[in-house]
Amino acid sequence: MLLSPLGSDAIAGGRYYGVGNDFMGILLASSVIFITLLIDHFNFNKLIKALIGFIYIGIVAIAIGHPNFGANVGGLITSLVTLGIFLLVITKRKINLKMLLVLGIIAILGVVAVAEVDYLFSQNPSHAGKAINSLLTGGFQVFFSIIRTKLGILVNTVYNSNWSIVFIVAIILLIITRFKAQDRLALLAVRQPSIIISLRILIFTGLTVFIVNDTGVIAAAFILTYMLACLGLTLNEN
Repeated sequence: MLLSPLGSDAIAGGRYYGVGNDFMGILLASSVIFITLLIDHFNFNKLIKALIGFIYIGIVAIAIGHPNFGANVGGLITSLVTLGIFLLVITKRKINLKMLLVLGIIAILGVVAVAEVDYLFSQNPSHAGKAINSLLTGGFQVFFSIIRTKLGILVNTVYNSNWSIVFIVAIILLIITRFKAQDRLALLAVRQPSIIISLRILIFTGLTVFIVNDTGVIAAAFILTYMLACLGLTLNEN
């Protein structure tokens, strides 16, 4: 819990340990873009590419969600969903609602398992470990109490945070780009398909982090900013 290479400092006061949502968004966005562009440079089959991505994003997920490193529960859920989407996209599997529900359930079960192990075997359990133990012992009453609290924080953050403006502006710019640059995007999909692939993955990443994290709008804003920067630079080059 004391190891915090990407945590907020004592003056900012947002988070004194682990990985905050701002750096979590940056780490996920940059990692997805990096590994997608990297494997595109090698003439591997899709299974080898999927394996390389699985290892890399898996390490990122551990860094974000492990109780002794990032200790970010929402970030761990988002990382696991991102990993699943990456594997589906790279192996050219169809993404539908059923598949998304399966990924969500697997991600939540993974978080519960990590948190429970943390609570049982750690001398100083993380807040996630304590929360999961309270949930398992307290039942649905505790569950709904946690959900109600998290939703309250989410609404408050969306309403009051300046990052909401960044988030909304980024969405508007992406929509404008989608409709105003259709021909250039189609050409980009042929010349540099890895760019489009990484952006597809990050759409799901941004949506997931916004839903599962009480201050997810911050991480989502950073993810969309990386998407815009990547897309803008690439379209400008072409």
